[in-house]
Amino acid sequence: MKKITSLLLSALALQVSAQKLPNVQQISLRVPANIKMDGKATEWGDKFQAYNIATELYYTIANDSKKLYLIAKTDDQKVFNNIINGGIRINIQKANNKTDAGALGVKYPYLEKGKLVLFTLNKKGEIPPPKELADHIADSVMTASNKKLATNIKWIYTNGLAGVDSILAIYNDRGIEAAGAFDVKKSYTCELAIDLKLLGLSAENASKFAYHITVNAEPNKFSMAQFFGPITGGTNADGSPMSQAQMDAVTQNMQKTANDISATTDFWGEYTLAK
Repeated sequence: MKKITSLLLSALALQVSAQKLPNVQQISLRVPANIKMDGKATEWGDKFQAYNIATELYYTIANDSKKLYLIAKTDDQKVFNNIINGGIRINIQKANNKTDAGALGVKYPYLEKGKLVLFTLNKKGEIPPPKELADHIADSVMTASNKKLATNIKWIYTNGLAGVDSILAIYNDRGIEAAGAFDVKKSYTCELAIDLKLLGLSAENASKFAYHITVNAEPNKFSMAQFFGPITGGTNADGSPMSQAQMDAVTQNMQKTANDISATTDFWGEYTLAK
C-alpha cells in the first residue's frame, strides 16, 4: 500500500511541476558546461524550461557558441511511442514567421517506412513489484529498452540544410548530434544538437528566430491505423452475425481510435541565442 501511495505522490508531483512551468519557453540560456549527448537530463539537473500541453513534453532550448540544443522528456507511453516511431522535429524559421516554408530542420529519430519499434512500459493497473525487487526490475527494463533503441534507431532526417543529406546517420561529421534513452522511471528523453553555422545563426549576434516543434512529423509519419484492417466477421450479443454496416462501423471506430493515439502534435515558439 505504501508503494502504491508513493507512486501516486510521484505522479502528482510531476503534474504540479508541469503546472508551474510555462507552456512555451520564455528565456534564453547557455547549455551546461558538461553537456553530453546521451539521452539523459542529468547535466540539466533533470529540470526543464517549459511543459507544452499540446505535445505533452517537458522541454528546453539552449545554446553555446557553436550549437543549438533541444532536450525533451515525456513519461507518457503514447507520446514516446509517437516520438520513437514518428520522430520529434524542430524547424527553424529565421524570418521569425510561423511558417514551415523555407524553414531549416532536423527530425529524430527517422525510421524507414513500415518499420515499427513500440514500447509497452506503462501498463494501467499493473501491480508494483515487491520493494526488494523494484530497483532491479526497473534497471532491467531500462537496460532492455535502451538496447532495443540502439538496435533500431539509426537515422536522422534533415530539411533545408545546405550540403547535408536529407537522411543522415546518427553518428556523422556534419555537425548534427542526436540521442534518446529511457531512465529507470520509464521516462524517455530525447536530445538534439545542431551546428549554428548550418542554420545560418550566430550567438555573437544574439540571433532571434521562430521554432516549430512537431511530434510524429512527416516524412514517414507514424500511424497506428495501418495495423487495424477492416473487420470481416463477428457476432452480436444474441449470437446473430454482424451485418456489413455493423462491421464497417466497428472498423471506422477502431481506425479513429488508432488515429487519435498516433496524432501529430506541435507548437511554435521564439528564441534568441544567448551570448
